[in-house]
Amino acid sequence: MIERKKEELKDKLTYFSLIIHNAIQNSKEQNENVKTLITELEGIEIDSRPQFIAPITDLKNIAKKIDIENYLLSFLEYYSSGNKIENAGKFKTIIDSCGMIYQIFLQNDKFLKDKLKLDSEGKIKLSAIINDCANLLGKCLHKMHEEKNPLFPEFIKINDDANKKMNLYGDEFLRGQYYLILKPCLELLDSWDRRHIVFDEDLGNLWITSKDGVELYNNMCRNNFLLLNHLKMNFKEVENLLIDIETSSQQLRKDFL
Repeated sequence: MIERKKEELKDKLTYFSLIIHNAIQNSKEQNENVKTLITELEGIEIDSRPQFIAPITDLKNIAKKIDIENYLLSFLEYYSSGNKIENAGKFKTIIDSCGMIYQIFLQNDKFLKDKLKLDSEGKIKLSAIINDCANLLGKCLHKMHEEKNPLFPEFIKINDDANKKMNLYGDEFLRGQYYLILKPCLELLDSWDRRHIVFDEDLGNLWITSKDGVELYNNMCRNNFLLLNHLKMNFKEVENLLIDIETSSQQLRKDFL
C-alpha cells in the first residue's frame, strides 16, 4: 500500500511537471509570436495583423482545470523535508503565474480581434471618404478653372500628385491618398480659412469631408499605437512571469522530467 501510494504520488507529480514544462515552452513560443507581431505593427500606421496562435492547452489546464488543492498536498508531501511555507509559496507562484499568462494571452487575442474589426470598418469608411474627396476636388477644379481662380494651381497640384498613386491597392492606396489628397486639401483649406477666403458650397463640402478623413485616419493610427503599447507591456509581463515559473518549478522539473 505504501509503495503504491508512493508511485501514485510520483505519477501525479510527473504529470504536473510535464504540463508545467509544456506550459513554459508554449508560452515562450506564443510570446515570441507577440514579439514578431509588435515588430510588424511598428512599421505600419493603420493596419493590424492576426496573431499566430501557439497551443496553450497545458497552460489552460493549470489555470482552469487541475485540482489545485490536491496537487498542492501532493507537492508538499513529496517535498516534506523542506520548508513547507517556502514550498507552498513556490507552488502558488507556479499556479498564479500560469493563470496570469493565460489571461494575458486571452486579452491579447480579444484586443487583436477588436482591432481587426475596427480596422475593417474604418477602411471601408476611409475609402468612401477618399472617393467623395476626389469627386469634390474634381468639381472644385472644374469651377475654379472656368472662373480663372488664382488658387487653382494649388489644387491642381494636389490632384496631379494624388492621380500618380491611383494604381496602389489596399492599405497602400489608403495611406497614399491620405498623404496626397486628404491631408493636403485640409491643410490648404485651413490656411485659406485663416486668411478669411470665402468658400462656395463645393469647397465647404471638400473642407468638411477631408477633415473627416484626416480625423478617421489619425484615430486609426492612434488605435494602432495603443494596441502596440498594450502588446509591448504584456510581452514584458509574460517574460517576467515565465522567469517566476521556471524558478519556482526548477526542482520539480529536475526531479520528474
